Amino acid sequence: MKVKFKTLNPTSNNERKNAKQTQSVKIKSKTPQSLWNELRKTKSSKSARMKTKFDNSLEGRLKRIELLTQQITDETRIFGEDLKKVLAKRESPGKIPLPIYDCISFLNTHHLEEEGLYRIPGNKITVDLYRALYDSGSEVEFPENEEAGTIASLLLSFVKELPGGILSSQGGALFRELRGLQPNEILGGIKAILQIIPEENLILTRELMWHLNAVSNNCKINKMTTINLATCIFPSLSGPIRIMVDKCFEIFSDPFITSSKTINPEQHNNNNN
Repeated sequence: MKVKFKTLNPTSNNERKNAKQTQSVKIKSKTPQSLWNELRKTKSSKSARMKTKFDNSLEGRLKRIELLTQQITDETRIFGEDLKKVLAKRESPGKIPLPIYDCISFLNTHHLEEEGLYRIPGNKITVDLYRALYDSGSEVEFPENEEAGTIASLLLSFVKELPGGILSSQGGALFRELRGLQPNEILGGIKAILQIIPEENLILTRELMWHLNAVSNNCKINKMTTINLATCIFPSLSGPIRIMVDKCFEIFSDPFITSSKTINPEQHNNNNN
């Protein structure tokens, strides 16, 4: 009786090597943002900190806010705190405050076409709940169906309570002096100011301006041009802020928080005309 032996595929080892090489290439090509998200998921699964699963009724949310507020300490509070202290208190991606990172990432992914984004406020109680979660050091994860206005209001709450503003006290004072100047003079002034503000303020400003640029790129759908955004968010500095948003391609390096809605300057100008 003849016994038939199966012959090994001579290319199988090579294929496995190629597969491993391909996998390594994919890992290297991941963006810093995606790597942070993966790291955060791993850490959050092992973390003993409270999650954002809660009774969504009005009574349940109010009770949760009360319980969380009792757990807030000077070591955990990040809303209304100095930017450098915020970054020291909580691990954050790309030196971006965690609430800002979470809000921009969520809005960039789900709500850039939301009509009235940043103009229509969100649910105050839900905003207060998210604030309490961040301030108590709890893990925060927004539900996919969370309202755009609520997340936008949460972001604005952090920005408006930041001591010294996004540009720092010195940078903010110099920025206010740009009002009333010609556009080219304002642009030159912005570039000069950004060279002297602290690194953490520069990074925060960069991420916010790129995000607002992505929002305004969809203004034909969401009705939020750079003028509308600047007026809603920075009413006393709307002129210079508008230029900073429109010219972010020229002023800033690439953002840490990416968006598929980012387009080239020519398309951006056409959308906002």
